[in-house]
Amino acid sequence: MTALVFIVLLLLVMRRSQPLGSVLEVFFRSYLFWTLTLLFVRDAVRLGAFGPDAAAVLGPVSAPDQQAADLSLAFAAVSFLALSGSFGLRLAAVIGVAVSILAPYAGTVPTTDLLLAHLPEVAVVGVGVLLILLQGTGWLGRARRQEPAIL
Repeated sequence: MTALVFIVLLLLVMRRSQPLGSVLEVFFRSYLFWTLTLLFVRDAVRLGAFGPDAAAVLGPVSAPDQQAADLSLAFAAVSFLALSGSFGLRLAAVIGVAVSILAPYAGTVPTTDLLLAHLPEVAVVGVGVLLILLQGTGWLGRARRQEPAIL
């Protein structure tokens, strides 16, 4: 929800004459920071990456899992670094969230009831895959610099 509010505010501030690629780039950067980076940082804290006192701030302390906490912290770093625009880092961030979120359901048969019960998780992965496809096809890209004219 926070990401949606942030995107709406950014789009209101942006000039109306911005091309679609710029709007999608803002959306992708917002997705990377507000959804992926903060999701993984929250999971890292909750799993005990910064100790039990920090985990207690987010609610009841679960059993600390240092390996999962370190993995979440690493994916948070990758998604934060993906803000630079690197296709490889963005692909790694989307794959990381897909594995992290959907791995617990890998052993089950996908049904409509399962998808509807976990619709937010499926939507996060789906939006990431869509944005990666848009960047891979060239719809999402930075404005190219004008080359100096050869005299």
